[in-house]
Order: sequence, then structure tokens, then C-alpha cells
Amino acid sequence: MMRKSAMVSGLVGLVMLLGSGQAWSGLRTLLLPGNTDSAAEEEPAPGQLGALGELLAPQGDAQPSLQQSLDVLVQGLLQPSGRNRAGTLPAAQGSLLAQQIDVGADAVRRHFLLYQPPSAALDPARTNYPLVLVLHGLNQSAQQMSRSNSGRIWQLAADGMFQDLVEGGFYVVFLSGTGIGGGSLGPASAATWNDCDTMRFNNPSSADDVGYTRAVVDYLDEAFPSAAATPGLPIDRTRVYAYGFSNGAGMALRLGREAGDLVAAVSAVSGVDPGDANDECLEFEVDGISARRPAAIMHGTADLLTPYANAACGGNGLAQNCRLGHADTVTAWKTASDGNFMVEPLPIAFAKSAVNARPASAPADRTEIACFHHLRNIRLRANGTPFRDSAGNLLPAQPDDVRVEDCIIAGGGHVEPSILTYVGRATELSLGRQNNDAESVFLAARFFARHRR
Repeated sequence: MMRKSAMVSGLVGLVMLLGSGQAWSGLRTLLLPGNTDSAAEEEPAPGQLGALGELLAPQGDAQPSLQQSLDVLVQGLLQPSGRNRAGTLPAAQGSLLAQQIDVGADAVRRHFLLYQPPSAALDPARTNYPLVLVLHGLNQSAQQMSRSNSGRIWQLAADGMFQDLVEGGFYVVFLSGTGIGGGSLGPASAATWNDCDTMRFNNPSSADDVGYTRAVVDYLDEAFPSAAATPGLPIDRTRVYAYGFSNGAGMALRLGREAGDLVAAVSAVSGVDPGDANDECLEFEVDGISARRPAAIMHGTADLLTPYANAACGGNGLAQNCRLGHADTVTAWKTASDGNFMVEPLPIAFAKSAVNARPASAPADRTEIACFHHLRNIRLRANGTPFRDSAGNLLPAQPDDVRVEDCIIAGGGHVEPSILTYVGRATELSLGRQNNDAESVFLAARFFARHRR
């Protein structure tokens, strides 16, 4: 307890020094080793490859607020750029390409990173392949997310590295948010997402991030330079998915609510919906009925940044104000989906992988994870009990019947669960404990495989 209190006090003290540009520059250096204040390189034309800058700077001459500075500090501890605190994961075998497009009538320049697995990972018997959209946390970047533990595992999964657990052969896109107020930023710049929260204290962005996401998928599908006779990547438009962490989880949930004609399913780690009073999402509807896309939602009960329980307005000043808790977010997702629901426990045991990068020195896991499938359209007997087959499975049990996968991490903090990697002791002291009985990427990928649009 003393060590944790000292750590928190030290972080708060450091954040309070951010009133000057000099201190802010020092914080950037602390969080992102190797970063400099050198001028950004000239931007290439839309669609061309671009040099990745290493800048983590506030917009214009404005200094960040205390909340924004704390968020940068927390996210920097959580997923430091350019290195893996857990050990060494093998290098991905595909290509990570920097891309940019102009979005909307105002031609706002937006960036993203595309990961293309090696051709050997793509099944030649198929004519198109799934696409996973990965969304970074608050004040992170597409580049940081691509270098994070989960970002690297997504790339390895696309390569087919974990074929016994997750089917490989798909494209991964690391999307990039905008600056405060919606300003355009490069893929290496700290950014935020405009989730469904109308409270600008919680959500400082006003960008059309749903429109941006649509534009990225359309560009990749229709205009991406290709050696084939026609441009575009062979994307399966019925199998586009979104995975997000923290602020990115809130954006993934927004896509699941508003873009049901784009994404087949979403996964959110440490993310919840805003409260009813400050929720601006427009529900995607089919025949006048709300039709949220299926969602896998994971959350730690000891998460202090995005609390597991409901957070009323006017709380302690952190970004969780006026947010639904995990349980109410899951309930809202089910309420907005059609059908009667049954809840079944989900076995989540994963064998330790040969590429495990979790160090032997990592402390014992003191969290527990339990996952549940919320299935709809289950046949019921007259007495209300469900029909089951000889193996005890619910009938019918079609893959798409699983509308919500609810994973609760008892004692878990604001970190992605992982069996392959470890976030480090400093991160656990500041953000809470990490579960290492499950891999968030594997859980999400398995859930995605159940669903098509």
C-alpha cells in the first residue's frame, strides 16, 4: 500500500509540473523514449506512404489541461512506444504501411496504419478476407497501438501465428483519432476519439470518427493501390470488426451502435457507454428496431479510470463522470437487441503459447476472469427451461445467437488481460492488476469469428 501511495503521489506531483512548455517537453521525453521536437516531415499525398513522426505535443501553443496531462502520463505508462515491457514477441512477418486520406466535404486529412500479413497467411481458396479495426486509448496514437502488446499480437494473429487458437489470414488497421476539438494529426501523434459522450470534459473531440472509419474501409476496399486489374484490397465487407481499449473501447461501442451497416461485431476492453443524459449516439435501426451489433465487453472490477460500477455526474473530476457501469452497459446492449436471452458460462482456458513473452519474474496473477455468453432466440420448453442437445448445448446454438460476450475480471485494473505478455510492475501499481488467464485479442477474435453482417 505504501508503494502504491508513493507512486500515485509521485505521478500527481509530476503532472502538476506541466504548467510550462519545458515540463511538457520533458514529459514527452519520459513517456516516449527517443522522441524529439524536430519538425514533422512533409506530408505525402493521400493514399501514399508517409514517414511516421514521433511527436507527442498539444495542439498549437496551448498547454494541456491537468486531466489531459494525467491521461497522457497514464497511457504512456500503460503502453510505452517502441518497446515491449513484457519481453520479446517475435516480429510480425507482414508489412505495416502508413496511409492517409481526405475525409468529408471539408477534406479533413486523416491517418491510419494498415497491416498486411504475408501472402502465405492468406488462404488462396478465398477471394476476400476479414478486416479488424484497432482503436487506441486516450492520448495515444495509431503507432503506439501498433507497437503495444495487444497491437503486436493482432499482427501475429493475422500472420497465423496462433492458428490453433485464432484463424489467421486477415487485415489489421490501426485507426488514428484527432486532436482536441477534432484537429487532424499524424499516426504518431497523441489523439482522442469522439465517443458517444456529449460532456466535453469527458470527450474533448468533436470529430466525425464514424464517418472517418467508413471512409477508411471504403478506401481500402475500392481505391487502395493494387497489383490487380482493379484497385482495392480483397476485403470481406461482411466481416469488418472493431476492437478498442479505454477511449478506443468507447469508440468501438459507438461503431457497434451507429454503424451496424459497416461492422459485424465489436469488442471493448475497459470501456462503457455514457449515461442517458449525455449520450448522443444514434442507434442503427433495421425496420425501425434498434439493431446494435454483437459486442464482446471486458472490464476489471478494480478499474479506477473507467470504473466498473455506475459513475454519477459530479464525481471526483476524472473522466468516468456520468458513465454507465459495466453491468448496465451489457444490459443496454441486450435491451437494444431483438430476442429472448439466456446466459451461459464460457470456458476460456488457453494453452500457453510457444511465443509467450511473459517474463518468469512477473508476479503471480491475483485476479480472476469469468466470461458469459448472452444468447438470444433460444428454444424454450413450456416450463421455460431451454432445449439442450445430448452434450448439454443450448438449442438452437448458431454462432450468431451469441449477441453479447461479457467478461468480468475480478480485481482487474485498467489494462488488457494477457497470457502472452506482462505490462510491468510500474503499470500495475498505477493502473491496477493485469489478468493473465486470458488474452483479450484471442477472446475478441474468437467472438468475431462467430459473426458476419
